[in-house]
Amino acid sequence: MPKPHFAIVGASAAGISAALAMRTSGFEGIITLLDKDPRIPYERPPLSKKFDDMAVLKPIVAESTFVDNDIDLGLGETVTAMDPATGTVCTDERTIRADRVLLATGLSAITIDVPGAALDGVMTLRDADDAFELSQRLAKGGRLTVLGGGFIGLELAAVASTLGMDVTVVELSATPLGALNPTVGGLLRERHEEMGVRFRCGVAVTSFEGDGAVRRVVLADGSRIDADVVVVGIGARPRYVPTGENGISLDSGIVVDHHGVTSNPSVFAAGDIANRPHRSTGRRGRIEHWDVALRHGAAVGASMAGVPTEDVEIPYAWSDQYDNTLQMYGRPTAGDRFVLRSDATPSTFIAFWIRSGSISSAIAYGMPRDVRVAKALIEQSTPVSEAELADSANSLRDIMKGARKMKEVHGGDSE
Repeated sequence: MPKPHFAIVGASAAGISAALAMRTSGFEGIITLLDKDPRIPYERPPLSKKFDDMAVLKPIVAESTFVDNDIDLGLGETVTAMDPATGTVCTDERTIRADRVLLATGLSAITIDVPGAALDGVMTLRDADDAFELSQRLAKGGRLTVLGGGFIGLELAAVASTLGMDVTVVELSATPLGALNPTVGGLLRERHEEMGVRFRCGVAVTSFEGDGAVRRVVLADGSRIDADVVVVGIGARPRYVPTGENGISLDSGIVVDHHGVTSNPSVFAAGDIANRPHRSTGRRGRIEHWDVALRHGAAVGASMAGVPTEDVEIPYAWSDQYDNTLQMYGRPTAGDRFVLRSDATPSTFIAFWIRSGSISSAIAYGMPRDVRVAKALIEQSTPVSEAELADSANSLRDIMKGARKMKEVHGGDSE
């Protein structure tokens, strides 16, 4: 009897963690891991964090790990088509008939469609090739314009500013991280401005100018920004595999259940591409962060191997900016109340979102100890007073201890 065969499309964080989880969950069949990139799979977060040694890529796992776990590694193979009905996966080198297929293809950068977008020096930052090119350009110094004031855009601005470049961030919203919270975005903007970064917020880019290479960024208000390099960091979109007429359900990603199963029970999806339900918010959606992809991939891999597993961890994201790290736990939703601690400065701050009397999410810059306590408060759904939480005279540990004592008292009264 032939061994069962699982195929994974995408040697991403989610894809690799899924493959390893299949083995630890007892799957003894064939695992084929496919990716169009010929390089040993590498970590993506460092690509926007440092540019002084881009010749060295940090592998997600050692190459020997694939051998030790008997994983058929098909690097440099582009998946050209997949038939969910039959489990057939076609690459530019072979055709595989799989019993189950995992899609972990991740995201591709959103580009900007304006005149001059094809000029030399206008680029995105999504993979190692982009990072290598950008490191060479940044080494020459000059003027960098970053389009997009999200996590990656701000991180890149911080790195370039530290390298001595003249940096401008253009953001369509009124503040950086505007979709998250304008107060947090305002504090981070102040921090970057202290380090010499300029911002143009609330305005769109209409074109780029230059003779073969970019020289200026033209904004909707008619103003121009001189630039030698432009990095477009306005988001990313799911990278889908062609499935022909036997497609699977899509909705800003591949729609899956709590175990990563798509509309076809033999096809799964994990990581950035998966539109999944989240118990912490009661809603579904995609989360585009490295740690989340690792955990979700492991859970889906175990589920594929016959051990139903759900990723119930609180979503976590981080971003290195100058000498501090921006860390976030949870996902705020509409209606959550925002609370900023009273000792907030552009260099260090922590803030919270409150839902139904407890913390649903927290974000901190340069306050690693406090954000770890906040994580515990979120996990335990600890009741909190907004006024007490806002006052930095009350330590978060004391707030947590007080809530525990109150719970013990009420628990004793109810018996």
